[in-house]
Amino acid sequence: MRLDNKVAIITGGGKGIGRTISLTLAREGASISVVDINAENANETAHHIEKENRNTLPIVADVTIKSQVDAMVLKTIKQFGKIDILVNNAGILAVEPIISMKEKTWDDVMRVNAKSMFLCSQAVLPHMIQQRSGKIINMSSQAGKEGSALTSAYAASKHAVIGFTQSLAKEVGEYNITANAICPGGVETEMLQNDYFLIKAKCADRDMQDYRDDYINKIPLKRLARPEEVANAVLFLASDEADYITGIGLNVAGGSALL
Repeated sequence: MRLDNKVAIITGGGKGIGRTISLTLAREGASISVVDINAENANETAHHIEKENRNTLPIVADVTIKSQVDAMVLKTIKQFGKIDILVNNAGILAVEPIISMKEKTWDDVMRVNAKSMFLCSQAVLPHMIQQRSGKIINMSSQAGKEGSALTSAYAASKHAVIGFTQSLAKEVGEYNITANAICPGGVETEMLQNDYFLIKAKCADRDMQDYRDDYINKIPLKRLARPEEVANAVLFLASDEADYITGIGLNVAGGSALL
C-alpha cells in the first residue's frame, strides 16, 4: 500500500473525479475525509470507501467559508489524529461569453476554484508544518495554461491555481511539504458533457456529438481521459515516490498540451 497510515482530505469528494480520487487513495491505504457541500454525495462516497474496508469521514462543508474549512480540519484531526494529504478538488465551470457574463458568475467561479484552495491550504498548514511533512495537490486544468473562448472565468481561476501552487511550494518546502497541481484536459465526466460540450456546441450552432468528436480528434491519443487516470496522477503526487517533486502543473491531457 502506497499510502499506508496516511490521512487525506479530499474536497469535492462527493462525486465525479473527487469520488474517484477518494476511492483510489483509500484503496492504497489512506484514511479519507470526504468533503462536499452536498451531504448525500459525501455520504455515498464514504459508503463506497467503507465497502473497501477503509477508514473514512464524510464532512459537509462549503470550502469557500473559512469557519467551515477550519471546522473541516478540526474534525479530521479529531477523527484521525493528523493530516498528511490535502487534495483541493472542489470546482465549478461556467461557459459564457465575457460580454454577457454576470459579475456573480465570475465571483462564484473564482471563489470556488481559487479562494477555496487558499482557505483549505492555510487551514492544514499549521498541522503539516508541526509534523514537518505534507502533500498539497491542487486541481487545475489545461485551461490553467491556455485560455479558450467562453471559459474566461474558469481559465482565470485555473491560472490562479497554478500561480498559487508555485508560490505555496516555495513557501513551505523547508518544512518538507510539497505543493503540486494537476492539469487535466477533457475528462469523461457529467460536467464535461453537460456543462461544456452542450453549451459550447449550442453557442457555435453545432450538433453536440459533432462538436465532441472534433474536440476528441484534436487530442493526440484520440480519446478523453478517464477519471481513474486523473486519480492515479494524484496518487503519485501524494505518495513517497514524488517526495522531490514540487511546484509543478502535471498535464493529464493525452498529449493535447505539451508544456
